[in-house]
Amino acid sequence: MTLAPTNKFGIEIELIGLNRSQAANVVGQAIGGTVRYVGRSYDTYEVTTSVGTWSCVTDGSVRGSGSGTEVVSPPLYYKDMDKLQTVVRALKDAGARVNRSCGIHVHVNASRMTPKAVKSLSKMVYAKEELMFKSFGTLGNRQRSYSRPMSSTFVTEINGIRRPSRNSLKRRWYEARTDYEADRRSRSRYDNSRYYAFNLHALYYRGTVEFRYFNGSIHAGKIKAYVQFCLALRNKAMVVNSASSTRRVFNTTTAKYDMRTWLLSLGMVGEEFKTARHHLLKRLTGDSAYRSGRPQSA
Repeated sequence: MTLAPTNKFGIEIELIGLNRSQAANVVGQAIGGTVRYVGRSYDTYEVTTSVGTWSCVTDGSVRGSGSGTEVVSPPLYYKDMDKLQTVVRALKDAGARVNRSCGIHVHVNASRMTPKAVKSLSKMVYAKEELMFKSFGTLGNRQRSYSRPMSSTFVTEINGIRRPSRNSLKRRWYEARTDYEADRRSRSRYDNSRYYAFNLHALYYRGTVEFRYFNGSIHAGKIKAYVQFCLALRNKAMVVNSASSTRRVFNTTTAKYDMRTWLLSLGMVGEEFKTARHHLLKRLTGDSAYRSGRPQSA
């Protein structure tokens, strides 16, 4: 499966080493754009480019020398990946760095996702979440704060809904007793439920599904791999008839094989995804081609 050029996503990249003004100027010079200072509570600099307006904002969760900077892309299409990678490389060349407090958030467009697809995606992520944490190397401090594991209660409850609706899923996500309570929470930008690594608050607040599993990085190849994975997973959820939420116990012996076969089942096959498979498998142990280990030659 090749990802469609019109598959839509967005990304937030947290970094240190550059302030907002410096980062904005790097973005503008890298892909061509006009920089202007907006200010307000996030000390925002905006960069108007041919693919939309990028924002460089302050981020209080990022710790390091000076205040942290978050580079927020506009909604991008998969065909714009080269521009994203150009921005990332330019930021790195200009002195951007990351530390343990930095993260990457990938948003995928959910405008065409039915409630059934959202339910399937939630179950697919829950079933493989431990494997995802290991593959991405998600730091323990992130799992305890800004990238928390999925709620087993949420998954158990949506499993009990045969014909999910937007409201029935929303109530379960917010643990709300009424649609009114769920709607109220969904309108708050800072609802606490946004800190799950798989974030459906973004779905109800801005129409995207957010993946927050990723540590900070300014490696263009890794960032492309993360976006490809999230898009492929979203696309798979939109076409499957059903999905299992049974969590597989993480097995160090078979981890690399398990992840490789999952990536292939998501359509991440061939040259287009070769680099992504490399980055998503390299932290895992075992043999990617043999579940029980490579046979010993006679």
